[in-house]
Order: sequence, then structure tokens, then C-alpha cells
Amino acid sequence: EYHPDKAKPYDVLLSQLGKFQYTKKYPGGAPNQKPNNDPGSIFFKETGKRVGGSFLEYWQANGGLMQQGYPISDEFVEVSPLDRKPYTAQYFERAVFEYHPENPKPYDVLLSHLGRFRWGEKYGTSPRLLKKLDSHPILAGHYLIWANSTGPIMGYDIETDREFTITRMECYKYLVSDGRYVAWTKYCGARHIESMWAYDIQTGKEFELRTRSTTLEDDFYVAALVDGVLYYRYYANNAREREGLYARNLSTGEERKVSDSPDFTTIFDNGVILTDEAKASSSTPPPMYTATPGGPDPTSAPPREEEGEWQLYAQKLDGTMPRTLLATSKGRFSSYDAQGDYIVWSAGYLDPDHNIHAYNIRTGEQKVIPARYAIALAIRENLLAWTEGLTPEPGNVGQPAGGSILAHDLNTGRSWAVVEDNTRNTFTVGITDRKELVYSVLKPGSIERNIYLRSLDPGR
Repeated sequence: EYHPDKAKPYDVLLSQLGKFQYTKKYPGGAPNQKPNNDPGSIFFKETGKRVGGSFLEYWQANGGLMQQGYPISDEFVEVSPLDRKPYTAQYFERAVFEYHPENPKPYDVLLSHLGRFRWGEKYGTSPRLLKKLDSHPILAGHYLIWANSTGPIMGYDIETDREFTITRMECYKYLVSDGRYVAWTKYCGARHIESMWAYDIQTGKEFELRTRSTTLEDDFYVAALVDGVLYYRYYANNAREREGLYARNLSTGEERKVSDSPDFTTIFDNGVILTDEAKASSSTPPPMYTATPGGPDPTSAPPREEEGEWQLYAQKLDGTMPRTLLATSKGRFSSYDAQGDYIVWSAGYLDPDHNIHAYNIRTGEQKVIPARYAIALAIRENLLAWTEGLTPEPGNVGQPAGGSILAHDLNTGRSWAVVEDNTRNTFTVGITDRKELVYSVLKPGSIERNIYLRSLDPGR
């Protein structure tokens, strides 16, 4: 930074990027810090931190206090966002030191790319690799939630680059989150559901919500989490009067019955319920999906798309919007989502209308966004993102068909490309609470995928 009001050489000062990054990633302080007490180490009373060993040698040889600033942390292990490997690190006001014992001195201490990261956040266009997974994650706020095929349910905080274990339970069915809680149904291949569980992200506490009765043939499925309230479906073969959709406040434990029918399809965080059903069999309970952006996992092969007319219905949990027919489609709807004032959807690829439709719940206005074949829709306030899918190949109706990702601003009417791709392997995951795009890129011929974060700013 150039400061013409100061005399040389103090007219050029380094920005305190280390302090900025540390405060952002670790607002309560980094975990598991250990002060370096090697002989000759120095304690800085200004910040209460200690520097020693190779880090002290580098600090003294490369500008010391003027260049690097005071230490603002002790040493701790941090995963590098560049290569995803753990390194011993220490934060200073203007820099982050990383210890690389595999390098000869003086290259055993390297600086983190703070300038590059900050530029990328403010002005850059390069995507940030978040995780490598073998399943499609849920995005809730700034958290990714997933369960790998051979492991427990995991979480990842995008803002702090922190991974955490939610439960070591290896068998589950239906997984939902609102960014504060995570909930799931334990199902280990038995005929019936075993139990229903939740996890508090803030406290790290896992707790059981209910267990299947030993006398009743009952089943329950988590449906959605909205502002700390879990909605779940309850089926009781021997007590039909108890069946229905229930809501439980996970903070207070208060529970109420919302509806006598448990057969809603998808509940979204604005209280909207969307149901897509074949017109010819509208009396048949529709299939149940978890409340993930875009409907079902777009990277897994869905059921073969039925020919014939399908209908998309909407209603609100609070009763302010009765069950309303929004649209019809030739073949099953490709995707839908709801958030804030909007419900968005796209018809099936068999339908001649491949555009995206956005319905404003508050005003009743409907907008049409031109698209080629939209799948994996995601909406956050005024921003809409989707995968411009490639038409499934003949004979492979259920084959994933990812493509480029586009975005649209519902306020300005502007559309733009965010990710260019024609490999059939790129899919929208969702939009974070900071309006950043999360998307996945499948490894060809594999279930493995990379999860990326990228700005949705059209100027970037």
C-alpha cells in the first residue's frame, strides 16, 4: 500500500492480510495452538504469542516486525488450500509462515499465498477447490454436508476451511440441514427405520430424536430443516390416526402435527412444499426426496423419465398458499427449487419448453429465463444458477448430463456464463449464504468428484 503522507521508506506498507485472514478463518482463535519454546525463542508481550525455531530465523532474516508484523497466533497444524496437505503454520499480522521440512534451508519456511487468496476473493476468477468426495453433498448456508460411500456423515465449513465429523453412524437414509442443525434417519438395511437423529453444528452435540416403537410398525423420515425446526414424515401401519407430517423445534423439543398426510415431496427453507406427480396417478403418494437444491441428486441416475403429463404443485406450510398447480410438463420435471420469494422450475427434456420459470410467491408474477435444458437449479434471493444440461443420449435416459453452469439475476434480467464445460460432468450444488456458487465436477467413469467454490459476480 502506498502512503504518500509518510516519509520514505515508510511510504510503502504491507497490508495486514495475515490478521485479516486469521480473524476471518478463526474468529475464536485457531484450535490446538502450541507455543514454540525452543531455546532462543521470543515472547511478544504485545500479542501474548511466542516465535521460535525456523520461524524465528525466517522472521529475523526477512524484515522482522516491519515486514512481517507481530505474531498473532502460536504454531498449529493447518490444511493448505493450495495442495490440501497439513503443515505447521503460524500467523503474523502481515504474513502466514508454513513449515516445509522436506525443503532444505532457507526454503523450509514458505509464506502462504495471502495476496493471491485475497485477490481471488475480491477480483479473481479462479475457482477454489473445497473437497474431493465420492457422493453429492448438501449445501446449507456456508456448510457442506455429505456421507461418503464407505464412511460417516461429515461436514465442512467453507468460511473457515474446517472439516468435522457429524456422526460415525455408517447407515442412514435421508439427510437434511439448515446450516445450524443436521438431521438424518438411521436405516441399516432392515425392513423398517430404526431411529431418527440430529446434530448441532455450533455445539458439536449429536442427539437421538426418536426410536422406532417395538409394538407399532411405524416408520419416520426426515423431510426438511427450516430455521431449527425439523419436519419429518411419520407412517404408522397400526395407528393410521397418528400418521402425518410433524414439526419439531430442535432447540425446545416442542413438537406439533402439521398435516394428516405424510406424503409431501420436498419442503424448502421458505416454507414452500413442492410436489411433482404424474397426472394419471395423482392419487398415488409421490416419491419422497430430501430438501436439497434442485430436487434429487442430479449426478445419480434417476428413474427413467416417464412419458405423459406431469404436474408441479406448490403450497406453504403456514397455509398462506393453498395447494396450487404451478405447471405441467411432458415427462418428469428436470429440476426445481424455492427460496425467499421465488419458486423456480424447469420442465423435463421431453417437453418442448426448455426455459426456466420463476414464480414470485408474494406478487404472483412469473418470469421466463431462456435456457437450453436446465438441471440442478439453485436459487438464493435474486440469484439463480443452473447447469445447462446436455440432452441425454438415446437409450440412456437416466444418464447424468452435466454441462456449463449459467447464472441469472432476477432483479436485472441479466444472464451470464459462470463455468464453461461440455464434458457432461459438471453440476450445480447450490449457492452459499454469501452468494457464491458451489459446484461439482465428476471424474469420468467414476463416482469421485471435486467440489469447487466460485464467485457469482458477473464481472469476475
